[in-house]
Amino acid sequence: MASNGNMLQPQLPRFSGKNFNQWSIQMKVLYGSQELWDIVERGYTEVENQSELTNQQLVELRENRKKDKKALFFIYQAVDEFIFERISTATSAKAAWDILRSTYQGEDKVKMIRLQALRSEFDCIKMKETETIEEFFNRILVIVNSLRSNGEEVGDQRVVEKILRSMPRKFEHIVVAIEESKDLSTLSINSLMGSLQSHELRLKQFDVNPEEAFQMQTSFRGGSRGRRGGHGRRGGGRNYDNRSGANSENSQESSSLSRGRGSGRGRGFGRNQGGGRGNFSQIQCFNCGKYGHFQANCWALKNGVGNTTMNMHKEQKKIDEGILFLACSVQDNVVEPTWYLDSGCSNHMTGNRSIFVTLDESFQSEVKTGDNTRLQVKGQGDILVKTKKGTKRVTNVFYVPGLKHNLLSIGQLLQRGLKVSFEGDICAIKDQAGVLIAKVKMTANKMFPLNFTYGQISCFSSILKDPSWLWHFRYGHLNFKSLSYLCKNHMVRGIQNINHETNICEVCILAKHHRDSFPTGKAWRASKPLELIHTDLCGPMRTTTNGGNRYFITFIDDFSRKLWIYFLKEKSEALVCFKSFKAFTENQSGYKIKTLRSDRGGEYIAFGNFFKEQGIHHQMTARMTPQQNGVAERKNRTIMEMARSMLKAKNLPNEFWGDAVACTVYILNRAPTKSVPGMTPYEAWCGEKPSVSHLRVFGSIAYSHIPNQLRGKLDDKSEKCIMVGYSENSKAYRLYNPVSRKIIISRDVIFSEDESWNWNDDVDEAKSPFHVNIDENEVAQELEQAEIQAMESSSSSTSSSTSNDEISPRRMRSIQEIYNTTNRINDDHFANFALFAGVDPVTFDEAIQDEKWKIAMDQEIDAIRRNETWELMELPTNKQALGVKWVYRTKLKSDGNVEKYKARLVVKGYKQEYGVDYEEIFAPVTRIETIRLILSLAAQNGWKVYQMDVKSAFLNGHLKEEIFVAQPLGYVQRGEEEKVYKLKKALYGLKQAPRAWYSRIDSFFLKTGFRRCPYEHALYVKEDKYGKFLIVSLYVDDLLFTGNDKFLCDDFKNSMKKEFEMSDMGLIHYFLGIEVNQNE
Repeated sequence: MASNGNMLQPQLPRFSGKNFNQWSIQMKVLYGSQELWDIVERGYTEVENQSELTNQQLVELRENRKKDKKALFFIYQAVDEFIFERISTATSAKAAWDILRSTYQGEDKVKMIRLQALRSEFDCIKMKETETIEEFFNRILVIVNSLRSNGEEVGDQRVVEKILRSMPRKFEHIVVAIEESKDLSTLSINSLMGSLQSHELRLKQFDVNPEEAFQMQTSFRGGSRGRRGGHGRRGGGRNYDNRSGANSENSQESSSLSRGRGSGRGRGFGRNQGGGRGNFSQIQCFNCGKYGHFQANCWALKNGVGNTTMNMHKEQKKIDEGILFLACSVQDNVVEPTWYLDSGCSNHMTGNRSIFVTLDESFQSEVKTGDNTRLQVKGQGDILVKTKKGTKRVTNVFYVPGLKHNLLSIGQLLQRGLKVSFEGDICAIKDQAGVLIAKVKMTANKMFPLNFTYGQISCFSSILKDPSWLWHFRYGHLNFKSLSYLCKNHMVRGIQNINHETNICEVCILAKHHRDSFPTGKAWRASKPLELIHTDLCGPMRTTTNGGNRYFITFIDDFSRKLWIYFLKEKSEALVCFKSFKAFTENQSGYKIKTLRSDRGGEYIAFGNFFKEQGIHHQMTARMTPQQNGVAERKNRTIMEMARSMLKAKNLPNEFWGDAVACTVYILNRAPTKSVPGMTPYEAWCGEKPSVSHLRVFGSIAYSHIPNQLRGKLDDKSEKCIMVGYSENSKAYRLYNPVSRKIIISRDVIFSEDESWNWNDDVDEAKSPFHVNIDENEVAQELEQAEIQAMESSSSSTSSSTSNDEISPRRMRSIQEIYNTTNRINDDHFANFALFAGVDPVTFDEAIQDEKWKIAMDQEIDAIRRNETWELMELPTNKQALGVKWVYRTKLKSDGNVEKYKARLVVKGYKQEYGVDYEEIFAPVTRIETIRLILSLAAQNGWKVYQMDVKSAFLNGHLKEEIFVAQPLGYVQRGEEEKVYKLKKALYGLKQAPRAWYSRIDSFFLKTGFRRCPYEHALYVKEDKYGKFLIVSLYVDDLLFTGNDKFLCDDFKNSMKKEFEMSDMGLIHYFLGIEVNQNE
């Protein structure tokens, strides 16, 4: 049967936010091959009344719709998930393309600025001396293509002329020949490149670099006559002395770096600037090793002492060739720590990347060995070495991968102004002031090795520049073989290519070393999710987590090898954890747990009755045979090894073992496993490839953005934290602030992955050694109450929030801290505050004593009933009702007077479980910068700005989940005390309440003709055909709106009052801490 070629999806180029021009060119070609570019570029007209269309027009419309959806799907697939958020609201391929083009390519003004920069770069570009023709052409064509994609007309003739003007001096002859012999107006760029490459090839044939020249001079000492009448041999001595003492560009020319008689050749007196005809004090004889004469005049040879001249030359030739082999040999072994002084080496070089303190990988070059092998230089940087005189920095060291031995160039040392001298079998290196830096003794094979001790180098930053090492650390020290397999099989998205090498990580060896595995047989495998669950409990740990946990229990799905973990304070909590795990996984997958396999630990005995009720088969290992539960046992070992590695790599205290373990589980679900070939456990469970572009090195320094609502104008905009994992409930990171001892959930984070926290400087710990242990349930309620107040007064979608997953012990404040705090309160503030101190009741019993709070509670219950928020019913089997509580708050006006007394019925949402009774919780609000912009536009154009408030806004949000709550205190129905309320709409305190409210009002705005801003999802605009428009900003339940027509504003007020219960605040006076004065 013939296959349909259109069913095969083409390979899509990925766009990560960089190089939009290149990506757009690739996408245009792709769309052209699929006959889709017209629909992306021009779009199509959607017809509302299709009944008036002919059959042919209907077919064309359906075809256009199909093409548009296909093109839009290609764009969705080709962009990263963060970019996807920008175009997720686009309804057509043209709209999505226009958003990307305006965002990453810019409008006319942006293009003009970009063109100016590109023109300047094009005018200034020159070919480097160390650059090849191909590399230079690639650089200049990148600029040319960028100019063309931004609208600049750049002809081939202009490019050809620029290339010819930019060539170095060694190409001068070929440039003149091309200009004279060819018509530049018709000469193509490719033809020019071919001509220049041919000339470059000829130049390389005659090019002799210092290493090759050194080999020729040392291997054929008797093969030529000297320049000044010498007899074949060069002078038998050596002199290395920089007499200029200057560190300038010409220092190499003015320094004396010579064999025999300085820089001259032959036995006669050459052009030695340092050692002339009468100065033999620095000349060393090659025969006896003493100073003051040449080898030809050595008394030892005349008296028959020592080797014959011929034997000496053979010996010397063998030694020199050994040195050359040393300098040129390339091995796969680990680079030796020894450095060798080499006069034939043009530059310091090493193959050990980890010793660099700085490394510029943009520097690219090559060196040629004595056997004409060319080695690539992959960077240039500095290293620190320890000497008896202190730590010294060696600069401009080449990084040459594969180079076995480290080489110190004598020429480069002299160029820096150092003095290198030889006396007997000792080589001395001194600085410009004559202070001895190093003294090296010659070995038996006539080499001068230096064994350096490296200083406190930040090799971590150097290592992290290698993608293989970076992802090794990000993946919790996962082995390189698995990382390579992960990339090769495209099992995840967002990871760079890993070149698998035999890299050795010392942290892995120290943290993971174990005995070789025993042979195993084939075991039965599950064919469906949840058909078999492996479990094991690990602990107790010597150190408790910040939340007081000492154990953790793992559950592993045999089919997908997906892993879940729960932390416990006591073993007896294992059954509770399993019930939560069962409810979550069965609800997510639609399958039922059939079999649980565990060891015979006492914690699993309590599962018996529950298993009988649920019909779950419990498989247990034989007595003293943990090997039968090998999947869970090995997984726990892997978890602990990776967690130990992550803690050790960043020198974190053991109290963070819980965070490291949780992070390990997160990573392992996105790592390859032999049991599920070709995909990760995450994909096997969820059905989609996971993205790992957000992974960062555990324990690294993270700077978390502080939302505007939580800081003053002069406060820092970020706080320094430690990255301790990933949030399972939102796209954010878990961060720990060592100063405040709080866990922060934040997505706006800047990482420094090569840095670690210096625990020795934890001054906060030193100041306050006292801690108070508090009840976690009490803390959870306090946090929940604070959260509800924040929901009413600020954003429910701030990118930073404090987590109560693990509560750190509170510390007592010092007297000085209290004194400093009170000094910031002046008398007037204190006097006003005293009027309201303690007025808000904390409990229901306190509130019921005051009539105003009784009225406030009645109003809240009435609002709930009017909204038909709930219905009273019996609690179904296997369902659990959430508790509720009253929260009381006195709302004040901007002048400090009481506006109203508010009683809010709040659900104890901290007991909700993700995946069971809530999922999506994110709800956008307008940013403060946008609000300021709206106010600025209104002031500039003379528009009036109005404010409205939605009463009990969260009660309007519709719920998708089935949630039951207990009856509130004071309002329990008589005779029906055992019943509960089933929620039809949201209540304050529910985790999904902000999301439900936003979905409700967003659908209302769109239904009434508003358009949502694609970049600010809480900003809406409505415009009529006469150019009159209305701008509405949503901040939770507060509405700020303005426009150029008062009737539109009045219509909006009326429509809102019909749909919701509203408070009309009139002209805005006070909004989010901003006082607004409006006048004519």
